[in-house]
Amino acid sequence: IQVNQRWAGHPGMLVENLRMPPTPYAPGGSIVPTSSANDFDALDGASVGSGRRDAASSGIANIRTGSPGQVTTVLIGSGLANLGHTLESVSMSFRYAAGYTGGGAAATVSVVLLSAHNLSLICTLFTSAPLGNFSWDHFQGYSPPIEVHASGCKVSADLVMVALRITNNQRNLQIPVDDLAAGFNLKVDWVNTEDTTSTGLRPRQLFEAPIRTQGMHWAPVATAPTSVTDPAATQLGHGREHTGKFRLRGRDQLGGIFGVGQLWAKKQPNGALAVLLINYSPKNVSGHSVPLDKLNLTALSYQVRDLWTHSNLGNVSRQISFSVPPFDSAFVLLTPAR
Repeated sequence: IQVNQRWAGHPGMLVENLRMPPTPYAPGGSIVPTSSANDFDALDGASVGSGRRDAASSGIANIRTGSPGQVTTVLIGSGLANLGHTLESVSMSFRYAAGYTGGGAAATVSVVLLSAHNLSLICTLFTSAPLGNFSWDHFQGYSPPIEVHASGCKVSADLVMVALRITNNQRNLQIPVDDLAAGFNLKVDWVNTEDTTSTGLRPRQLFEAPIRTQGMHWAPVATAPTSVTDPAATQLGHGREHTGKFRLRGRDQLGGIFGVGQLWAKKQPNGALAVLLINYSPKNVSGHSVPLDKLNLTALSYQVRDLWTHSNLGNVSRQISFSVPPFDSAFVLLTPAR
C-alpha cells in the first residue's frame, strides 16, 4: 500500500496503528499467527521484505535481521493475554540463511518474552548456537527448522510479547516467513495460577496500558465495535476495488507493515478534516470506533462525506466508526455541521 503523506503539499498525520487483539489464554494452549508479514514487527534495524521462495515459503515475506554488529528485535504477534494464568511453555521453529559468507562470527537468535507495555525483557527462553552453515550469498536452500521447546520461565504478567532477539555479530540472517507451511508454528501453553512474583506486574491490567509498535507510535487495543444504530456513530466500509486511490503493491514492498491497518488524517479548510482508514490485512476491520477528540475535532457535530462514493452519510458527534473489508479503505471528509 502506498500512502501519499503530502496531500496538497502538506503532511498528513498518522493517528494510530490498528492491531489485532492479543492471543488469549486457552486451556489447551493457543497458536499464535506467524504466517504473514503482518504478524511481525521488526525493530532496531531488522526489516520485513521479500525473500527467496521454496516449498514452505512463497517469498512474499522474509525477515532480514539487520546489519553486522547490530542487535535487533522482531516482535511476534500482538501479545499474549494471560488473563490471570501463568505462561508455562513456548514452542516454535524457524529456518534461516546466513549473509556475509566468510565474514566472521555467525549470528545467534534468542527467543525472549517482553513486557508488552514497555518492551522490557522478562526472560530469555532459548538461545541458538551460531547460525552460519547455510549461505544466503551462495544460496542452495534454507536450513532445516531450528526447533524451540522452552519452559521453566513462568510468567504471570497479563500481557506479554514473544520476540526474537538477534545478535548479528559479523553475519546477519534471512529468516523466511513460511506462509505455505505453518509459519513459525508458535504455540504457547499456560497453567492456572494467580502468582505474579516473577514479574512484579499485577494481573488484569491487560487493557490499562498501550502497546508499543513500529515507529514509536502508541497503539491501544481496538475498542469494541459500535452498533450501526448508535446515533453518535456512522459506520463506513466498502467492498470494492479502488483505482487510483491506493495501490496494493508488490511483494518487495512489505517492509514495515505490521498489524491490521492505519488511520491517517489531514486538516482541510474551514475546520474540516480528511480521514483515511487503510485495512492492509486479509481480515475485516469491524466497528473500529474513533473518538472525535482524538482527531482534535471540537465542534458539536460533523457532516460525513464519503470521498470514494461522493455521497453524504449524515452527521456524527462524539465518535465515528469504521468497518472496512480486507485490503480496502474508507476515506471521508468531516466538516463542522451548520
